[in-house]
Amino acid sequence: MRILHLILFSSTSESTDVNDLIYEKMKNIQEQYYNFYEQNILTIYIKHTKNDKNIEYILEGNILHINGDESIIPGALNKTIKALQYFKNMKYDYLVRSNISTIINFDNLIHELHKNPIDFYGGGKVLNLQWNGSGIKDATFFGTLFSSGTSIILTNSAVKFLLEKAHLLKYDIVDDVSIAILIKENKEDIIPKEIDKQYFINMPCFLYQIDDPYENIKSHYENKNVIFYRNKHGNNRNIDLKQMNILIDLLLKKKI
Repeated sequence: MRILHLILFSSTSESTDVNDLIYEKMKNIQEQYYNFYEQNILTIYIKHTKNDKNIEYILEGNILHINGDESIIPGALNKTIKALQYFKNMKYDYLVRSNISTIINFDNLIHELHKNPIDFYGGGKVLNLQWNGSGIKDATFFGTLFSSGTSIILTNSAVKFLLEKAHLLKYDIVDDVSIAILIKENKEDIIPKEIDKQYFINMPCFLYQIDDPYENIKSHYENKNVIFYRNKHGNNRNIDLKQMNILIDLLLKKKI
């Protein structure tokens, strides 16, 4: 199975994060693991980088620099669509769009997709929009089912559809919801397919418990078929970084 794996990324200095180089460190941690899949999974970090020559794309190693300024809205959506355009001629079975603080166990994901394929659009966690914020100002789009931006999965036909209809996307709404609204309004028969909820984990904080955090994380997750590990603990991204380090170490020991 061939997968194109796009990860939302930004330089720490370009964000509001107060932790020094936290996103760069997360990238370094992820790379140790994702390098094991490079034969059939292309992992690319997508970020906005302003350049004086007005060059739209610069591919530097595993980072696709897209000319522009970083932002959540419309930045995350813009980076995603621009990256889809850049790789439009690449052949793959699925495209996975994730972010810098989510770790994906691709062995488990590929196994699951072989058993339960996604026909058009889905992901690790499907939510029902029932709140305002992130560009949602009223109840107009309430009830929209959308795949969380941590783990969006698209087939080739879904990517082609998004590129053809990109001009209809709502760039004033957060990326994952905007994508779902576009599909809902133009593909009424498509319902985002969720990979089993048990395979998506919002990582709790283990660092301040009495037990050793390494052994605690190991005992909780070593023998489970988790696919997506979401790491988000408010503004203290150092908690995420430390726990990502532990997770990657555990995953690497299974690969080596």
